[in-house]
Amino acid sequence: MTEPSPLDIANAENRRLIAERERAEYARVLAYAFSLFGHGFVPHGQHYLVEADEATRLRYSRTERPRVVATVYSCRRGAEERHFVIEDGKARRVGSVEEGMPVMHDTHPTKQIDAFGKEVAPARYELCWGWFEDKRPPRSAEQLAAARLKRVRKKEQHAEIEMEKRAAASLFPDWERERGR
Repeated sequence: MTEPSPLDIANAENRRLIAERERAEYARVLAYAFSLFGHGFVPHGQHYLVEADEATRLRYSRTERPRVVATVYSCRRGAEERHFVIEDGKARRVGSVEEGMPVMHDTHPTKQIDAFGKEVAPARYELCWGWFEDKRPPRSAEQLAAARLKRVRKKEQHAEIEMEKRAAASLFPDWERERGR
């Protein structure tokens, strides 16, 4: 097995921190779900609204995240699904995602766009969805290094197979093999 690189070590630490944050969030939402719905309902995901302008501005940012305006959590027990919101530290059951986000269909106060020849206001918010990750522990630096090595070997094998295909289709297979190395 290969030694982990500094990047593997940094990535493993980042993954550990993210996993800790997600486990804490899952435990918090699970406690609210249990208090509202009882035993058996587990958090499945969350719908959340962000300002469309801010989401566009931060779309490719790796450090900043858009501010969440409203969040509705979804829980499942078998095929049954229920939703709730958290307001002022208290959970409140809602019948649907739309009920939990009354501002979801608000239009932008200043923007206008052309829709089929007519000037209309676009949506003010973007609806996003995120699921709760399973509880597998994040990979260690050694596991990340092994995965990287496996990817490199697979890429080399794929290149070798492609070179053999080109050689088999060529009038000069030995020359094609020599050129491919």
